[in-house]
Amino acid sequence: MALDISGDTKRFKDKLERLVKQNLGKYIRRDEFTVPQGEKIIRIPSPKIEIPRFVFGNKGESGVGQGEGEIGDILDLGNQKPDRMTQGDPDTPYIPTDKREYLDIPIEKMADILIEQLRLPKLKPSENKNSPDEKLKWNAISETGPRGLTHKRRTLLRGIRRSSSMGLPAGELIIDNRDRKYKSWRVKSIPDHSATIVYLMDVSPSMGDVEKSIAYSESFWTSTILKRLYQNALGKGYKGIKERWVVHADFAEEVSRDDFFSLQLGGSTKIWRGYEKVRSIVEEERQKGVKNVYVFHYTDGDIYGEDEEAIVPSLEPLVKEINVFMFTQIRNQEHSNGVVMYGPHGPHEGLKGTLEYKFEGEIANGDMVLTYIEKDDGNQILASIKNKLRKEHSLTF
Repeated sequence: MALDISGDTKRFKDKLERLVKQNLGKYIRRDEFTVPQGEKIIRIPSPKIEIPRFVFGNKGESGVGQGEGEIGDILDLGNQKPDRMTQGDPDTPYIPTDKREYLDIPIEKMADILIEQLRLPKLKPSENKNSPDEKLKWNAISETGPRGLTHKRRTLLRGIRRSSSMGLPAGELIIDNRDRKYKSWRVKSIPDHSATIVYLMDVSPSMGDVEKSIAYSESFWTSTILKRLYQNALGKGYKGIKERWVVHADFAEEVSRDDFFSLQLGGSTKIWRGYEKVRSIVEEERQKGVKNVYVFHYTDGDIYGEDEEAIVPSLEPLVKEINVFMFTQIRNQEHSNGVVMYGPHGPHEGLKGTLEYKFEGEIANGDMVLTYIEKDDGNQILASIKNKLRKEHSLTF
């Protein structure tokens, strides 16, 4: 008779989930997770659960079960290796293989874990959260229509003009059918996505591989959580979140997601050009009817030259046009090759310090959120995400 192990399987999965929650900082780093193409899962190294087992020693050696041995003696081989691992040749170096097990977690489940552990608030949708793909706006005039939709003011004006042109005495008015105007509508298309996220990143030489890896981890999980919050808030009315990617060095341009994390451009950093490019994208999204727009900016904080004068006039109108401007200053002190290459920017220095001084009101209102990450540490990334999403935001439709 087959045994029912469903209970054991559930307890095992619950144990794995608890271990993941206890080590979230480890699993959100870019080198610790993968997203298989075309699948909606996160693949992470499976947390190790120690199960008691017997380990066999080498043939001919004494030990527990084969001679002398004491209670508590370790049965494992430690740093020793069996002869078979050298494939019969004692001079062949032993190269261990990656025998880690991997755990597949649905992206939505991982987002729920992060929302729970970071204690993030829910989003507040408007009353009309299940909006149609199209809606009617009564802002047009038609030559035909039912009498109940007669536009009285326009009809009366046409009648007065006609009567005057006919030479009728003052006070005498004739309303002809040709004078009648009727209220009508235009069809307004609703965007096919619930919100737009615009990512902006500095890709000048001072932004190395480590900095980009941090930006990748933070942007991936922040957008994953935001999508889940929207899905929970809107239910069947959720249409997805559109993502657009902009890089800047001494110029700015929109690129693909892959290029966003791989491009390395020479030259100086002109941040204001990035803000101007993002503003044009935001205006484009607004024209399509998108009312919820977020901007994420990643940089190492270098600011000099014309940026010092141009940043405020380029960023100020952008902040007013979007839901939230979320800024992360990444200052990996050892940089990408293990050598300190650039002067340090502390948590209140560089571009972050400038924004704190120039946009004090926007920060207090929650329209701008500034965070600081100094090394590729999962707990620092989690703290940055929590600071960005901790405020309860309302959605506009």
